[in-house]
Amino acid sequence: MENKRIKKTSATKNSPKSVRLSSETIKKAAPLLELANRGLEIDNKKQKKRKVKIDQIIRLGLELVTESHIKDLLRRSLKNSDRQDILRKKYSEIHGQVTMEEFIGITMTPAYFEFLKEHGHVISAA
Repeated sequence: MENKRIKKTSATKNSPKSVRLSSETIKKAAPLLELANRGLEIDNKKQKKRKVKIDQIIRLGLELVTESHIKDLLRRSLKNSDRQDILRKKYSEIHGQVTMEEFIGITMTPAYFEFLKEHGHVISAA
């Protein structure tokens, strides 16, 4: 008799993982899940079907997310200090290198407001 070793895979590709969802996300998902799991009626007879899971709804939503959505999320996540640093770098590109201390002084001049009108779109949170 030969001893054959059978390799067991500990997890499949689609094994479930725990993910934290905010209560707001769960509240928004609940009506969608309920709608998806209502009985489909054809000729006054309920059709049997598999239950739709929240995972399927989330995967469908993820397929609809574009690079533009991701950029928007990143823009919204910026702190004010990050926005200020981005503007300082943009200002430095145009007017030459300035330190953060110098830039703070520049933000209190009328010329800064003109600069902001032209280049404020760089930091706008849509």
